[in-house]
Amino acid sequence: MTQYSLATVVFEGDVHALELQARSLRRYCSPELFSTILVVDNSARVTPASHRERLLEAYGALAPKVQFVDRSSLGTLRGVDGWWRQQVLKIKVAEIVQTERYIVLDAKNHLVRPLTRECFQTHDGRMKMGVHSYSGHSLRRHLERALDYFGMAKEPSLERFSATTPPFAFDTATVRELIAWVSKREGTPYERVVVARGLTEFFLYGAFVRSQGRFDQLYCEDESASAAIWRGRATAEACAEAIAVSHATQTPWFSIQRDAVPKLGRSARDLVAEFWTDRGLFLNKSASAAFLTLLRRAALFHLVRSLPARAMRRAGLRRV
Repeated sequence: MTQYSLATVVFEGDVHALELQARSLRRYCSPELFSTILVVDNSARVTPASHRERLLEAYGALAPKVQFVDRSSLGTLRGVDGWWRQQVLKIKVAEIVQTERYIVLDAKNHLVRPLTRECFQTHDGRMKMGVHSYSGHSLRRHLERALDYFGMAKEPSLERFSATTPPFAFDTATVRELIAWVSKREGTPYERVVVARGLTEFFLYGAFVRSQGRFDQLYCEDESASAAIWRGRATAEACAEAIAVSHATQTPWFSIQRDAVPKLGRSARDLVAEFWTDRGLFLNKSASAAFLTLLRRAALFHLVRSLPARAMRRAGLRRV
């Protein structure tokens, strides 16, 4: 049977979100499903031991599978801002993954129902891959860069290409080939190339897989709906819709984008707290609400701290 690892790239502002993810995995993920759980620390400073201990407690029976990985072990990333480091680390982690495949999560992802192998793999052993149209999407230019890098036609990829929202399943050997291919072509480390050229992880990997003619061998397109609350629409109505999608589709994953949390009004927070409690992530609504307050404070702190780097990205600037 094909073995999988789980990998989440986090930074200091994600500690509480990762704790929620760990809590959800403890409740809804069988210990046999993943060989290893990698927590890749993208923090400016290494996460304190006390935080790691609290996280291990949240993982419960899964704690023995957890490995904390410092970003410095995955390449020279000095001078690269956190958002771009995150893009690099989701790929570079393949260098230490010991299983045939691995699934990348963001800290915002957490389980609200049991996770089974069928959630990310088809009966014939291929990985499931969400698809999306990018013809009018804000990420279109990122996809175009990846397609151009491999000399691929923009059509029909702009109309139907890999989704860029975790959970995202990678084939470990193919990712390692991608790293070697890019490094050999450019004569410089992979991480320096992708930052300098503005190549994001999921589009670059997806374009490489297709350029090698391996997509149908490794993947099956998946139309499953995602249940998520995004920063562009963090209203009570949007929360109710995301929760309704979760119930209707029975998808195991739910997501709340970090920047959406501070925008949630009282009614929206009540809906989320009630949903978490209903799904057994907290003992009662008061505990759910208290945890949501912790997430909100952490998100606000990060939002203020990250303003200069965000301004650089909007201007199309990258530190290399």
